[in-house]
Amino acid sequence: DQFIDSLRVHSHKRLSAVAVWDVHSGETLKRLEKLNGRLNRPEIVSLTAMPLFADKLKEDRLLDNGQIYVASPDFGGFTKALQMANSLCKKFIFIDKERPEPNRVEVKGVYLINADGTVVKLDKTFLKGITVIFIDDSLDTGGTAIDDSRIVKKAGAAKAIFLGTHAIFSDPPPVVEGGKPRKTLKEALGEEIIDYIYVSDSLPQYKKLNHPRARYISLAKPIAALVRIA
Repeated sequence: DQFIDSLRVHSHKRLSAVAVWDVHSGETLKRLEKLNGRLNRPEIVSLTAMPLFADKLKEDRLLDNGQIYVASPDFGGFTKALQMANSLCKKFIFIDKERPEPNRVEVKGVYLINADGTVVKLDKTFLKGITVIFIDDSLDTGGTAIDDSRIVKKAGAAKAIFLGTHAIFSDPPPVVEGGKPRKTLKEALGEEIIDYIYVSDSLPQYKKLNHPRARYISLAKPIAALVRIA
């Protein structure tokens, strides 16, 4: 709401186009279409940073060895993760989670989604020795990234890599239910709960996560190309 109101206030001319990166909500895109009023809609260019992440993973040689699968952290990111799997020419798995008690997350089941749409249910021992790449539109406190990486590592995964386009990086709450302090993303990297984190520079605080295995993707060249096209 604040972003849309700011566009309305500071744009003295009608907008011909609005480009956005990895917007999770379709409702947000519909609202952007009405920036100029109902009768004069700007073109909405909805982009994804997935190809940039794919190029960086290849450059860092993280796709060279072992069995590698792409996974979604939740149902909301299912389509994006499936697209990423296709982009990397890797298979897509969905990890069904359960919370048997507060502050404890376990793998309930693993499902392999084939290219033809068929689904194969696997035992969680399937995770042993593989690399799991999670992708999401944003990384906030990192709670989901840490939980998902922890459970696949506990099940025997060799590596857990998390990709998030927008680095919000809010501080986690100091204490969660049960009295245990929440780990930060930096601590999770240090303890190898998460092996690598990739984020773009879409938000100014993207370098807040200062760690050798935190990697950054620049959106500068694609944005410059958009400006030239416009």
